[in-house]
Amino acid sequence: MNKSEVKWYNIFSVATAVILLVISAVPIILSRGSALLPGLFTASLAIILLIVGVCMRNSIAKGIIITVMTLVFAYASVVGSVFISLHSGMELNAAAARTEDPSEWGSFHAYSDTSYDGRYTADVISDQGMIIVTITDTDGNEVFTFEPARRSDFWGICWANDSYDLWIQSGDTGTFCMSPEDGMWVRNDDAVRPDYIITRYELQNGD
Repeated sequence: MNKSEVKWYNIFSVATAVILLVISAVPIILSRGSALLPGLFTASLAIILLIVGVCMRNSIAKGIIITVMTLVFAYASVVGSVFISLHSGMELNAAAARTEDPSEWGSFHAYSDTSYDGRYTADVISDQGMIIVTITDTDGNEVFTFEPARRSDFWGICWANDSYDLWIQSGDTGTFCMSPEDGMWVRNDDAVRPDYIITRYELQNGD
């Protein structure tokens, strides 16, 4: 393997490794972390490629074989990452995505529900590891959308029975209120939770 071949092979190895590192980051970003393991697998292959490229420089044929094999495994990894991303992005009912029994969430639940007068409907969907709550009016027009919690921390929603306050229960950030303001629902830390809205902790403790 002459100097020219070594030069071009090194350029090829480094360029391929960089491309794999970039590819490995794409599914992780798009899936908000749910495709982390396949992405890291792709990144590790890129590092292995560099190491192998250095060790196999004395045989360009072996180096090319290793490079092709690495690309094949990387491609399979990326396909798996994309599949995970698409699968996690499907609009699944949040309760079906959890192993916990929603009946243990107290007054909270993960299904579509309307406000006390039927004016607004809150729909709960799971999207790429996050919970999305979409509020629509009686005509089905989307009024507001927000992400209250990660899917793994979500423990349901509950409308107030005399206002448009929507209460959220999360295993991470606790129970908090989203109140309407200028056509949006914003977090209202000054709101006092009504006694009739029971959290999962109160249910478990019998309060």
